[in-house]
Amino acid sequence: MKPGVRSTTADFAAMMRAAHLVMDREPKILCDTFALELSGFDSEDGLRRTIAEMGANLASKLPGASADGLMQATRAGIAVRSRFAEDRLRGAIARGVSQYVIMGAGLDSSAHRLPDSARDVRVFEVDFPATQQWKRARLADMKSAAHPVTYVPIDFEQDSLFARLRENGFDPGRPAFFSWLGVVWYLSDRAIFRTLREIAAAAGGSEVVFEYPVMAELVDPDDRPLVEMVKQVGALRGEPIGPGFDPADLVRKVEGLGFETVIDLSPDEINARYFSDRTDNLRMPGIGHLLSARVGSRWSDQFEHYDVSDFPIVRIDGASLPAGYSKKWVAEMEALLARGDPFAFIFLSSAEHPDHEDQKRQTQWLKAHKGPLVELCRGIVGIEPDKAKRILKRAQALVVTTAFGLRFSIAADRGEAERRVARLLAGEDVGDDDA
Repeated sequence: MKPGVRSTTADFAAMMRAAHLVMDREPKILCDTFALELSGFDSEDGLRRTIAEMGANLASKLPGASADGLMQATRAGIAVRSRFAEDRLRGAIARGVSQYVIMGAGLDSSAHRLPDSARDVRVFEVDFPATQQWKRARLADMKSAAHPVTYVPIDFEQDSLFARLRENGFDPGRPAFFSWLGVVWYLSDRAIFRTLREIAAAAGGSEVVFEYPVMAELVDPDDRPLVEMVKQVGALRGEPIGPGFDPADLVRKVEGLGFETVIDLSPDEINARYFSDRTDNLRMPGIGHLLSARVGSRWSDQFEHYDVSDFPIVRIDGASLPAGYSKKWVAEMEALLARGDPFAFIFLSSAEHPDHEDQKRQTQWLKAHKGPLVELCRGIVGIEPDKAKRILKRAQALVVTTAFGLRFSIAADRGEAERRVARLLAGEDVGDDDA
């Protein structure tokens, strides 16, 4: 992509989605009712003429290629990749996923075709800024977009996906569905796997769907003119495609990133699922696969009161604990011990009025698990800005140290607490001071 220049590949994809709705027979693979206007056409006749001219021009550069065949195969592939992604999205929403990230969104309209039952789903469209500006202008002219969208600018070759998302309100602690269509073809392996690695580390239940090109030697001979067409079009637009992947090797690499469930659909499997019993010969061309990869449950998903995102540092805000918290607190403490790795606590604040029953249950658990807790817990650092209160809390900490054998210190601020806990984890002996 050239800086400041929108992707015309996005226009082409929207045209193909619109063309499928206008030109192909029932049943439709995808009903993208926004695609015609988003791609800049006022009428179906104008779209038909442009598709015919485009097909003839491309076929003239590819000996033996059919204009109608090239355009039909292209719109089949583009329609079915969106259909597969939207099928998986519906399943994700049904299991409670409430964040939808459309990567390389282009002129994708799926956010505005979500059912009423998905009105609480937060949508993030991630793309090159110039393409987003064009799309937003088109949607404003159409005045038909219904679902609110957060637009996130990115350059996949340079930027961290999650860094950009967090800057725009994305919650990394909640699962999300990631749609990544029409992008992997044009990225370096480094950018592809860096992005997949970030998604693999996302909250449990997150899922990504993308389509990818296969290596040239694995393409069916009948579909090789289509591959050449994609290469030529991409090169003309400054978006060259990569060499493609060996599906078995790619699946192994994706699984190796830590995804729990990986579904890889070949063209034959896609045709059996979506194109069987058609009367118009529409089919998925044999140039790429569709892949879904889902993140399994995380160890961190067990925690509500403790923040274990930076484990082995474990943080808790005691003042925010609700009455009756101790049952969940016990479960979380047991999860910490069950992991078997050393850790250290930072108490961001203390409960001012702890419930008697909660305090009683905590004390009973601590007494019963003193041995394994001392073995794994490298220490506790509390925070108290007020010097007088700090002296009092150090006296209280001494009681904990004596009763349970845990090292406990009180810091004046969070910065000092973070430094002390790092030293505890490094095996250093950390004392209190009033600096």
